[in-house]
Amino acid sequence: DSISTGQKVISAIEGRNAAEQKKIGSLYDLAKDSKGRSALLDGKAFAKQTQQVLKEELRDEFLPASVKKRIDDIANGTEVLTVDKAEKMKTIIGTLQRNSQDGNTRYALGIVREALDNTPLVSSRGENAIKAFGEARAANRNWMRAVEETPALKAVRDGVDPDKFVQTYIVGTGNSASVGNVTKLQELIKDVPEAMTAVKNNIAQTLKAAALGGKADEVGKVSGSNYNKMLSSIGDAKLKLFFTKDEINALKALGRVASYEQFQPAGSAVNNSRTAAAIMANVLDSIAGNIIASKLSLGIIPAAGKLISDPLRNSAASIEAGRMLKIPVSPTKVEKEPMFLLPAVLAPYLQANQ
Repeated sequence: DSISTGQKVISAIEGRNAAEQKKIGSLYDLAKDSKGRSALLDGKAFAKQTQQVLKEELRDEFLPASVKKRIDDIANGTEVLTVDKAEKMKTIIGTLQRNSQDGNTRYALGIVREALDNTPLVSSRGENAIKAFGEARAANRNWMRAVEETPALKAVRDGVDPDKFVQTYIVGTGNSASVGNVTKLQELIKDVPEAMTAVKNNIAQTLKAAALGGKADEVGKVSGSNYNKMLSSIGDAKLKLFFTKDEINALKALGRVASYEQFQPAGSAVNNSRTAAAIMANVLDSIAGNIIASKLSLGIIPAAGKLISDPLRNSAASIEAGRMLKIPVSPTKVEKEPMFLLPAVLAPYLQANQ
């Protein structure tokens, strides 16, 4: 269901986020343990450059007082600027920028940050430490960019309820569930089989609910238009992220079969039992890998390159496959012992439940 699927996907994303945070932390630990952290930077050059650019850009008055005081102390020589201290200042500046709503303040802080990046060492002793901090900061910056560009990832980091997760970030039609954003989400969970299977199953259940109007497999009546509308709404691009080519072909075949079932001409030999709903549910469950949930067990007999489902003769589910396969057959023709064919593409998903 939606809640369990959401929980599994959220858990997979949390795992990926934790792994990235651990990697970033390791890089920072490496930088902190490197020699040269205490190496001196040219503090006076930094202060002079910063103050000059702030005045030229008319942003000096927007600089937070705490940062301005530190720059003044460095300029006066009452505080020395080391590699370690510069890195801590960069962290503080980054936090202030993210928390500030004022564009001028963010711009002023950016000037200070750029000056810190360009401040030269007094000697070459701290070069390795600067490089190590740079790598750690780059890794953190890249991951933070991924967070901002992936709505599902950002939502998980901010805290999100699992019940609406799949609808909002996978099968929905909003920007958070756009093909590009779902592709980014799939990249996060593709190595977690349980999460991938859960999404696949939930999509199949979403299609089933659309087709049967949310009713149980045994009593629902198939709506081909609702099924096909939902299938189209999800779209091929998203389906390809979670289903194989053969599975997508089977999903589309079900849509064509369902359309024929729904719009059968008056007087058709096909009856109106609810076996069609059971078969559709069976195939969708099988495609999703949810064999246990399937309600129907079918015996499939190969014949002449097609498949004949003997237990389904004369039922609404044993759809006239000739129509579906674009073979001209009169749907109103009544034979003494009518035999209807299911499309071959659905065979593996029916055979799986024998």
